[in-house]
Amino acid sequence: MGLPTRSRILGYGFEVPSMVVTNDDLAPIVDTSDEWVRQRSGILERRYLDNDEGSVGLAAVAVTRALERAGLEAGDVDALICCTLSPDVDFPGNSSLLHERLGLRPMPAFDIRNQCSGFVYALAVADHLVRSGAARHVVVAGSEVHSSGLDFHGARGRDVTVLFGDGAGAVVVGPSDDGERGFLTFKLHAEGKYAEKLCVYGPSHRRKPRLDLTVA
Repeated sequence: MGLPTRSRILGYGFEVPSMVVTNDDLAPIVDTSDEWVRQRSGILERRYLDNDEGSVGLAAVAVTRALERAGLEAGDVDALICCTLSPDVDFPGNSSLLHERLGLRPMPAFDIRNQCSGFVYALAVADHLVRSGAARHVVVAGSEVHSSGLDFHGARGRDVTVLFGDGAGAVVVGPSDDGERGFLTFKLHAEGKYAEKLCVYGPSHRRKPRLDLTVA
């Protein structure tokens, strides 16, 4: 059997926390209104974690559901790719923690740190792994816990806080049994000259010390 000409999504899954936060819930906290948020974003509600489970816990549920939809088990996975800008810990990456949580056998497991575009980059890598024959089934998991890093101090954080919540999504990428079905192509690029337009400066490993516990 030759290498597949295309890969495709064999199954998908997602998970969101049970805690619902509506625009009306946020309105008195960040000086906004349901109408203001809807007009500018179309968002009606978001979900927040109310425990310490983190983005790995959300991803584990999403991956389990994706494998079920694909008709596969953990033993069928050949590689794991995680993407997040809110990892559970500084290191190791979410991929190592999720690998253990899912009970996977030894295999390539790594994180892609491309923030909002991370899932697209991860899909492109998964596609290459499958079409090259390096892996047959690749799990891609994206998970975020933004609620722990949002600014809830009045209007100061309004523009960002109303946009983000917590959740995870996962897919299983594998060979397509139909040459007309699957990913067509990926075109990835970056414009590093704009990197600091959307940047989190701390905590930072280039600072000494990395964290200053005396700052409120």
